[in-house]
Amino acid sequence: TAEDFQVYVLRDLELNGNNIGHRVAVGGNATFTSTSLGGATADLPASLVVGQNLTYRSGGSIAGGALVGGVSDAFPYMPVAAGQTSLPVDFDVENLRLKNLSGDLAAKTANGVAEVKWGGLNLTGLDAGLNVFEISAATLSSVGWFGAVNIAAGSQVLINVTGDNVNLRGGL
Repeated sequence: TAEDFQVYVLRDLELNGNNIGHRVAVGGNATFTSTSLGGATADLPASLVVGQNLTYRSGGSIAGGALVGGVSDAFPYMPVAAGQTSLPVDFDVENLRLKNLSGDLAAKTANGVAEVKWGGLNLTGLDAGLNVFEISAATLSSVGWFGAVNIAAGSQVLINVTGDNVNLRGGL
């Protein structure tokens, strides 16, 4: 399930110059440029699971290996098993579950304040239980890092992103 991954993407993912120290699952195609992945464990051996095709450009690494449902255009030194008919994630089932959950979470009323300042995203949420933020895809794409984060100790954070494509960069 998605809980087994630090990054879970329903459709396609493109990363450039990233280092992700934990597991990644991509329901569609994955394209990486100078990106290193890690985080495999004995119980969860593959660092990367891709539902469709994998493309790697100009370096990087996959610690723990990758399982790919389609074809792989990765470097020969990378431990990639392409053409897998059985993956550890059933993307159709998990994506439906997450879309239903997303609808429930999107209905939550924002009670936190998000503001862009000096190129960073500052969050303030004082609720002891759940702090909900509503941020547009355009706003999230425009910032390069999280700035001041003032969240009540022990509380949870929910960020509802409105709109479509988000381009994360910098320290996000």
